[in-house]
Amino acid sequence: MQRYFKSEKFFNINSKDKERIVVLPYKCSKALSPAKGYIAYKNRVNFTANPYYGCLYDCKYCFVPKSLVYNHLKIGRDKWGNWILPKVNYPKLLKNELQILDKKSILEKTVIRLCSISDPFPPIEPKYLLTKKSLVEFIQHPPKWIFIQTKSKLINKYLSLLLELKDHIAIAITVTSNREEICKEFEPNSPSFEERLNILKLFKDNGFYVQAVVAPILPQDPEYMANKLKSITDRV
Repeated sequence: MQRYFKSEKFFNINSKDKERIVVLPYKCSKALSPAKGYIAYKNRVNFTANPYYGCLYDCKYCFVPKSLVYNHLKIGRDKWGNWILPKVNYPKLLKNELQILDKKSILEKTVIRLCSISDPFPPIEPKYLLTKKSLVEFIQHPPKWIFIQTKSKLINKYLSLLLELKDHIAIAITVTSNREEICKEFEPNSPSFEERLNILKLFKDNGFYVQAVVAPILPQDPEYMANKLKSITDRV
């Protein structure tokens, strides 16, 4: 991994140029990682699945670059939001690891979070389709539960695919504020409040277990948000 952060292309990132991103295809050595810390949620989540490393939504409050302080160079933290590494061999590795868990009769008891250090539906997903291919593998070898948290409208395009996993999946949408000027300041590359409400409604109407993640709590009208969310979520 370190060689990617030492590459000339990576060092040439200009954080002031928001139109310029760095995409470095990467071959990983494993697909599933044991869940740790708050991600494990009191040992209720067993593994995390991250087809991508890095994120392009550039949320100013993101905890990931600080938590990865020892895993990559300082430039990787400082330029967070400008780079992403698609793990091009991820679906194949995931297939093998799910098969192993299935043969050990562990998979049916396993809870997996997709993703924990990135959004599972980044802007480059239509090109690499790593999340889509991973979902296909989950359909073939479904765990007990898959938890997906996103703020991306791209998830809507995968509705038909996700319906095949409906009994094994929970959809969580990050909703931080109903004030668009606040969202633009803290989440410059993310969908609007209304667009996120539409995502929640779409999946709720199609019978999914749906929750809104109001975190972090940014300046907002809490009563207005509560009224908007109560009919289109199972949990907030």
